[in-house]
Amino acid sequence: NNNSLDTEFNEISVEAWVYPKLLSGSNYIVGKWQRFGTTDRSYNLRYGYGSLYFHVENSDDQDGYVVKPGAISVNKWWHIVGTWNGSLISLFVNGVNVANNSFSGNKIYNSSIPLAIGKVNGQENYNYFNGTIDEVKIYNRSLSKEQINVLYNNHTNLIISQETTVGEDWSICITPNDG
Repeated sequence: NNNSLDTEFNEISVEAWVYPKLLSGSNYIVGKWQRFGTTDRSYNLRYGYGSLYFHVENSDDQDGYVVKPGAISVNKWWHIVGTWNGSLISLFVNGVNVANNSFSGNKIYNSSIPLAIGKVNGQENYNYFNGTIDEVKIYNRSLSKEQINVLYNNHTNLIISQETTVGEDWSICITPNDG
């Protein structure tokens, strides 16, 4: 848990590669979310009861989510990204936008609970993800569909137009390697 995750984001993207071995009940992938008896929640990406969810809670104590039934299955790798741009929550699976839901509001709530990967906070032995979770990334911005597609296809050597603005200077340094 790092203090950089305790910021009230105006936008957010949560990314993970998952390989589920069993999908039953509620399986938390990643988030700053406590399930029972609290409103100390920021965001979570999870699979529950046949559907994939991405939740965000804003600083006005409003909870928004997007859901996609049957989005993933067992024994296969899946690239999952949830985004919120301040007015729209979106869910992407393997680089494809599979669900959207309108949700406006203030910044993401600044939860004091630690980031949890593969489980929900405050519930020991409950809601564990049964499988493998890899390459979790949390961004303080809403990634574009083009950026998500580049990440899914592992083209991290590309800079796409959504990552630059007019008048911005970009430079690179090349180190020869003869070896």
